[in-house]
Amino acid sequence: MKIIYRLLILVSLISLTIANLFAQGEAAVPFLLIDPSAKGNAMAGAMGSVTNDASANFYNPACLVRTKYISAESNHIRWVPQFNFDNLHYDQTSVAFRIPKAGHFGISFCRLDLGENVRTDETGQELGTFDSYEWAFSIGYAYRFSKYAAIGINFKLIQSNLRDFNVSVGSEEGDGKATGYAFDIGLLFENIFTESCYYNRTLDKMYSKWFIHRPPPGLNLGFSISNMGPKISYIDADQADPLPQNLRLAASWNYYDTETLCLITSVDVQKLLIKKHPDGKSDSFIEAWFTSWDEDGVNDMTLSIGQQISIMSMVTLRLGFFYEDPNHGDRKYYTYGFSFGPETLSLNISWFDEVENESYRDHNTWFWGLSLAY
Repeated sequence: MKIIYRLLILVSLISLTIANLFAQGEAAVPFLLIDPSAKGNAMAGAMGSVTNDASANFYNPACLVRTKYISAESNHIRWVPQFNFDNLHYDQTSVAFRIPKAGHFGISFCRLDLGENVRTDETGQELGTFDSYEWAFSIGYAYRFSKYAAIGINFKLIQSNLRDFNVSVGSEEGDGKATGYAFDIGLLFENIFTESCYYNRTLDKMYSKWFIHRPPPGLNLGFSISNMGPKISYIDADQADPLPQNLRLAASWNYYDTETLCLITSVDVQKLLIKKHPDGKSDSFIEAWFTSWDEDGVNDMTLSIGQQISIMSMVTLRLGFFYEDPNHGDRKYYTYGFSFGPETLSLNISWFDEVENESYRDHNTWFWGLSLAY
């Protein structure tokens, strides 16, 4: 049926886009790799040790410990606008909160809407319409086990609905739906070499309480592995694909922190921990921790560098740079963004210019969101 080919084209385009962002496209449900935060996109994704709001659910669950009372974030992205799909968009909402003596908790929901599709038979006769979408719901917990270190975990429920009816392909039949689950784990080390930061607060604490919300001064380090879990399939276990298991190593340096100006530089290195064989089969997510390094080693890692400049605690400017190896995507691009309002409640906007290659035209992708961090 024609609808099969349209869905294959649409999903391929989305997978190709996300695969280029992360130098690989061998996993199922690649929407789990979409960077959900306008702030994070402005920093080229270099947020694994600098995030201090509800977006920690995505970057590093250990960073949930930076929530003093409650944090919330909501972001909207018109995904792959260069393909002119008006009804293709990505939305994410996260909430984080602290319960005294219990720890820090996070709840997040994201959805990639693939739009409404027309179903047709072999002759082109329309049989109705249906919606295609994918979503993930996560619950996280973080605990600070020392003044300088914290650990966080995240549990995800994943649902992929490419269609809502059965289709027979040869001797096999599938309904275009798949369900899975995954875990994230993260570590955070902060307040390192605080003497390397110029820190000077002269205004009263009430000003800081309502207007300033930043990572601690000095060096901060983060580590996380996301999307650990069993393979996911639409037909049977023999044709299951691995989840997009992602390793993130992060470092950030808050080296100048006053009420009038704050400067933070961050660096994240990421690698997909996936090992797929020529026969189409793949290693388990635990095996891939070791076997995914066999052929490419560190060459398929991506590098993100971000710079954040906060002015008077009311305007924040962000700049990022993304790099990947010439043999694994060969993309290099800059990202930009800014926030209006106090750091505790702001409107965030970001965009990036995609470089031209065999898979893309030059285009701009815009992100916007609201964030509360108190």
